[in-house]
Amino acid sequence: MKERLSASFYYHNATQFFGALNDNIFKLFIIFSLLSFYGQEYAGTVIPVANAIFVIPFLLFTPFAGILADKISKRTIIVWTKYLEIFVMAFGILAFWANRPFGMYIVLFMMSLQSAFFGPAKYGIIPEIVHNSLLSRANSLLVTFTFLAIIFGSAFSPLLSYMTGRNYSVAALFCVGIAIAGTLTSLRINKTPAPHHTSSLTIADITRTFKDIGSDKYLFFSVAATVFFYMLGAYIQLNLLDFGLNILSLSREQSSYLYLFAAFGIGFGSFAAGRLSGHVIEFGLIPISSLLLAVSTMLFVLTGSIYTVMPTIFIAGMSAGVFVVPLQSFIQYKSPHDELGKILAVSGFMNWVGILSASGIMALFNIAFRLNPAQGFLAMGSLTLILAIIILFVFPTFIIRSKAMIMYRMRYSIELKNETLLRQAEAPVLVTENPLSCKDSLLIVNIMQNTPFFYHEQHQRDKWLSKLRVDSPDAVHETLRQGNPVCVTQGNGLLKYPVKGHPVIAIRIERAGHRKIIVACEEYKDTPHAKGN
Repeated sequence: MKERLSASFYYHNATQFFGALNDNIFKLFIIFSLLSFYGQEYAGTVIPVANAIFVIPFLLFTPFAGILADKISKRTIIVWTKYLEIFVMAFGILAFWANRPFGMYIVLFMMSLQSAFFGPAKYGIIPEIVHNSLLSRANSLLVTFTFLAIIFGSAFSPLLSYMTGRNYSVAALFCVGIAIAGTLTSLRINKTPAPHHTSSLTIADITRTFKDIGSDKYLFFSVAATVFFYMLGAYIQLNLLDFGLNILSLSREQSSYLYLFAAFGIGFGSFAAGRLSGHVIEFGLIPISSLLLAVSTMLFVLTGSIYTVMPTIFIAGMSAGVFVVPLQSFIQYKSPHDELGKILAVSGFMNWVGILSASGIMALFNIAFRLNPAQGFLAMGSLTLILAIIILFVFPTFIIRSKAMIMYRMRYSIELKNETLLRQAEAPVLVTENPLSCKDSLLIVNIMQNTPFFYHEQHQRDKWLSKLRVDSPDAVHETLRQGNPVCVTQGNGLLKYPVKGHPVIAIRIERAGHRKIIVACEEYKDTPHAKGN
């Protein structure tokens, strides 16, 4: 029976969609109102100040919000932040009516503060209401609807401004309605238990979290790569407006609509990542998406018309969407349950540091190196390409997973018999009747969450699969200790050694026609050592 996401998740996704929609609409209302007050000629000052005020609460309070999410129920945090959102939107109506910039900045700060406390609970609750096998699908939907909110927010803000004759106190009533809708959907999320984790609100505690992240190279990579994603995304967003004005000779309004193509691309890419991942968190998407993201970013230097830049923006956005989904899913999957909120908060804090650093990079390119917007894209694309190549050499298993995904998940329908046995097993020993070919080994890689290693298999013809070979019982035990499965052929001698604490599962591969493969799993009972004796 196919697993499905719960109704609780869909209510949560609707809640975060309404919140992201409100953030985008209301932030633009404030910028529009401030520009009306100060004049269009001060746009270069008003917009950076507004963006800085919006970012500051995330930098100051996100770590504490994560610690709070480790102390009390994440569902409780979500509901109370939605109540706060209604208050902030109502206060915003008064600020627009009074037409006082100081009041508008206060509202912007409060709106960002509410979002900062919502963020760790938004992502931290996912493993509590979604099974591990559905994390990639859930995160892909979450990212998709987040960027749909950006798209709708970018479209609704000027539309509502026009419909109300730039009367933002009236237009803000729409935001109050959205906040109420988000509150109602949050109340339908299933109640979740409080972790009751006794962490302290200290700098030392946050520092320990950084060290905990650094102790796991895959978790560290996921957090660092997510920071780079947000930094690159922020740079593209900042540079697109300048690119439209000075390279494509578009108006300010026309240039702002370039964001929509990026948002559509990210939404499509994140949705596709969820579909391609299936029931695992697929790091095989990283090499493909990072290389495509690098190349598409560099291609901006060759796009001189709106008709060539639109698909380029879409492809860059799509690549970014595919890139980020497995990273976010892995952070949720790998983090200890009672530390998840804190780790997500630290990750979120670093993401905002990445967003701020994009402004510094843009200033460096424009002022110090005197690069035009197209050349700036070329420089960032080149940096992304260098980092992508480094990743492939540091994490060769990503390439192996890419090969497995392309060979099987994109071409075959794979049915797992007794799938629950395989999914619930931690670092199992997988036993096959006959030696595996390279293709069958890639099939085993494709169905496992953690990359499996192979004992005494002949993979010399494949230089990448040979990296997954283990040749001694000691190496097998170390591989299992690190959480990776080990695949062994029945009768090759390994099962003479104890494998206590690790389940032993028999794997049988059957082909049903040209496009369907059946992988049958069952407990292996032919050896007493399988039970740890």
